[in-house]
Amino acid sequence: MNSTNSGATTSTKSKIPMEENQEEEIWRNFQAREEEIERKKMAVKDKIQQRLGFAEEATRSLTQTLEGLEIMGDPMRKEVGMVRKKIEMANREIKSLSQSCQKKVSYNQSLLTILLLFTSTTLLYPSILTPDDK
Repeated sequence: MNSTNSGATTSTKSKIPMEENQEEEIWRNFQAREEEIERKKMAVKDKIQQRLGFAEEATRSLTQTLEGLEIMGDPMRKEVGMVRKKIEMANREIKSLSQSCQKKVSYNQSLLTILLLFTSTTLLYPSILTPDDK
């Protein structure tokens, strides 16, 4: 009987470190996914910042062009008017792109938050996704 009891005690003790190892593995996986999500979030943010920088630079260039055309004066007023219309159209398009980029940043942040919550939930409660065989 003693050998059975000591065997039961040993098997119970050996399960505890295994469970701790599983918890550590789950925690490491969770942290790795969080880091991956953060890297992707920063990459998207960098791309958007780059595009916004390009749009701002294009706006500055168009503004300088407009000022240069205004200096030319009356002889080219008709041409200046056409160029001004093109510049205004370009400015509207840049503004639209800027708003679109800002919306995408907001959507991406929301999506990353949802993904993070889903990931953490499935890591902590894997039985949610799989049916119980009890």
